Amino acid sequence: MRFLKIEVTGGNIRQGHFYINRDSGIVPALSWGGKNKLVAGKNISLRYEGDADTVDTDFDGEKRIPRFGRGQCRKFFERYGVKAGDEIYLVKESERKFLVSYSRP
Repeated sequence: MRFLKIEVTGGNIRQGHFYINRDSGIVPALSWGGKNKLVAGKNISLRYEGDADTVDTDFDGEKRIPRFGRGQCRKFFERYGVKAGDEIYLVKESERKFLVSYSRP
């Protein structure tokens, strides 16, 4: 199992997203899209710890954030009381399935 440690910012909490570096290698290259939905990448499935629902999304290549699922991300931040400076984890469960976790894998 592979994972990426992500430090959460105040902006992440306010906007309901998280940033990852494109060069981290955890997200498949084809899942990085352009600046809008017209140039979207191939979707992956994101599941947030504590929630059974998944979000199908690509990553905005310019903003470095998941294009969809801000509501689920906000709920995740609230559920675990995430604050600026806390760390979360993007865990690769399979080639196209990922878990966003508050617990270190």
